[in-house]
Amino acid sequence: MTQLGLWDQGNNGLNTSHMVSIWTSTGTLMAQSTITSGTGATLMDGFRYVSITSVLLPAGSYTIGGFYGILSDQFHH
Repeated sequence: MTQLGLWDQGNNGLNTSHMVSIWTSTGTLMAQSTITSGTGATLMDGFRYVSITSVLLPAGSYTIGGFYGILSDQFHH
């Protein structure tokens, strides 16, 4: 994996920055990055992406999460 992404409702940029993380089924953090507010992150198919240091994800079960603060996009779009 080389990027993390977050949905951008309306493709018009994010109102606030969002931390995105991936954990294994046992809770080990595998990757984490912040997608900054605005339109600076790459837009592809409705998602804003940022590059991360390459991470190998072996076959298994993972949880992907994005942090939405009180003034975040989920309340404005």
